[in-house]
Amino acid sequence: HQVRGATKEKTRKLDELKAKRKAKSEKKRTRINSPKRERSSSPMDMEMSSEDEEDGQISKLEQQEERESCLLNKAKPEDEDLTLEDLEKCRLSRNKLVKYALMPWFEDFVKGSWVRYLIGADQGQPVYRICEIANLGANPAKPYKIENEYFDTSLELRHGAAIKVFPMDKVFNAAFTEDEWCRFKATCEHEKVKLPAKRTIEKKLQQFAKLTSHSLTEADVAAILARKAELNRSLPKSRTTATKAALERAELVRMRALAQMRRDFAESAALEVQLAALDARQGVGAPARSEKEDILAKVNERNRQVNRDAVRRAEVAEAERRKKARLARAAAAANGSRAGTPGVFKCVLFLLFFLLLRAFAD
Repeated sequence: HQVRGATKEKTRKLDELKAKRKAKSEKKRTRINSPKRERSSSPMDMEMSSEDEEDGQISKLEQQEERESCLLNKAKPEDEDLTLEDLEKCRLSRNKLVKYALMPWFEDFVKGSWVRYLIGADQGQPVYRICEIANLGANPAKPYKIENEYFDTSLELRHGAAIKVFPMDKVFNAAFTEDEWCRFKATCEHEKVKLPAKRTIEKKLQQFAKLTSHSLTEADVAAILARKAELNRSLPKSRTTATKAALERAELVRMRALAQMRRDFAESAALEVQLAALDARQGVGAPARSEKEDILAKVNERNRQVNRDAVRRAEVAEAERRKKARLARAAAAANGSRAGTPGVFKCVLFLLFFLLLRAFAD
């Protein structure tokens, strides 16, 4: 990035420095042209005489002036133009907000960061604004849903000089656009709002890294669980119960599928019992199911029956295969033993026949 031109403050200080040097130069010329003063032993005259040093020597005042000049001519991060790329580094997506929303340090994490927020539509096209998160909302919002999770967190968003409280659900994941950046700069200029300094952005990035690398303690985990419990209490009871039951059933179905893949039929049967008990609990005192829910229940029951029949057929087929293999091994052993019998029988008959002939000959 290129260094910006001298600011008004910088120009003013340089002018003051030039005026000081000009006055000092005039003073030296006057001192040279004026008659020599008599020496005095008073402290005031001693101080004045110390300034009357030979030309070529650099006084402390000149050294200080040189240092000020160097500092004024140095480029500072605050003097550099803030770019869209700089602000993009400090942007929080909706996914990040959801990921860290329950963390104890969430307030510090979001303050001073930037978001792309959906404010409405214009001629059917969504309209977004670049906003700074000034703070969290003072009061919890009505619970709203983001990606199957409920939140009641609100954000104080600043755009130019305006500050307003909004929920997190309309924070966008995509990056800022060039048009939004140009409009944001124009708004800040019109409302006389100073853009953030680069140094501020750098400090925020360092804070991001520090907070996200923080290891959770037992106190942090307890705070997260307490926050979840508080949020669940704020939800309607029927919605909370139904959500818990649906999650529990989904977990049981997943575990049953894994058990069937492992051919652990005992665990699969136990999970079937748990599913049946859960379905029975949901049915007790529950309102009559709609036609769609009834159809889905029948489809689920048919699928479970198909799975049970497939398991039984696999067990029968495996038993039949083992039985056939056992019979085949037994038949092979029997055929092998009978294969050596005819040769021995012939030898015995030949020996008997020979003995009979010999007996008749005698």
